[in-house]
Amino acid sequence: MNFDAAIFDLDGTLLDTLGVWDGILAAPLERRGLPCPPDYVERVHSLSFEEAAEYTVGRFTLAEPPGTFFREWDELALGEYAHRVRLLPGAREYLAALRRRGVVLAVATSLPERLYRPCLDRLGITGSFSALCSTDETAHGKSEPDVFLLAAERLGVPPERCAVFDDSTAALRAAERAGMTAIAARPEGFKNAPLPGELWDLYDENRTKTGLTMRRGDAAPAGLYHLSVSGWIADSRGRILLTQRAAQKSHPLLYECTGGCVCAREDSLTAIRREIFEELGLDMGPAPARLIYSARREEDFYDAYLFPAPDPLPALVLQREEVADAKWVTFGELLSMRSRGELHPLLDYCGILGAYLPARGG
Repeated sequence: MNFDAAIFDLDGTLLDTLGVWDGILAAPLERRGLPCPPDYVERVHSLSFEEAAEYTVGRFTLAEPPGTFFREWDELALGEYAHRVRLLPGAREYLAALRRRGVVLAVATSLPERLYRPCLDRLGITGSFSALCSTDETAHGKSEPDVFLLAAERLGVPPERCAVFDDSTAALRAAERAGMTAIAARPEGFKNAPLPGELWDLYDENRTKTGLTMRRGDAAPAGLYHLSVSGWIADSRGRILLTQRAAQKSHPLLYECTGGCVCAREDSLTAIRREIFEELGLDMGPAPARLIYSARREEDFYDAYLFPAPDPLPALVLQREEVADAKWVTFGELLSMRSRGELHPLLDYCGILGAYLPARGG
């Protein structure tokens, strides 16, 4: 399966909201000592806040204005999304895997921005998306294609190259009517979710982008190159943060600095910030980066950047399929590790060690 853009629903697709809305919708009734019939929550799930409030007042013959219920639900939902709603298993890793393959991402949700934006910010995934779209911006809900077409337009990707992930049958049918690939979200998360091949942009010998791409694992055409990048992270004491390669990878358990290949539509600095976040859980944010080495090799252009470590350093969150461990070493310890054969060969043959020395005192 191949697609250039992935458009995600939030509730029940990326976000684990099972039971959250049941509690939110039932709470105002419980506060008033009213029973919550089983069919009530099911009925109001399909309505907007305004419609649900009017239905509630009518069904229970209440004297209060519908706006009272709307405000209570809104307050409860704001608290849940801002502080408690979590990602479904594998969601963060799947988004990262798609981005590594050059897939651009969007949100298409029925939630208003005041609910979804604080949640995405807290979970640290807002920056994964190139477009955030809500049915608040369209004439129809998700039973019509409007919000999916809006997302595709903002991404600049034709509908036929988009995949939509949603847990609603009506929404999936709407996506299909828009000419998109519809993929049903699964309660267990993203363990077996489809991945397109990872795409890399191709450059000529002068590092000019050609407009061509290659898939990871393929050989680059003669005379064309992709981009690779590494990032050194150094603290105020001059120590360097090294990562240990996972046991199942090539060069198992050897140490290296964080790095990888630059995906389609990325530049090398964007790519290394992404790699550092994916492998170590460190958001380098606006931290200044210094390009300390750049070279054209047999199949790629290679860049190495130096970053100052965040101070204080937050706890590392290692991507276990890539990283077995991480540790700080002095430059002298780094050289000793090289002599003992404990470093990935990359650190010896491309001159990064020599390039680091003048930058260290800069």
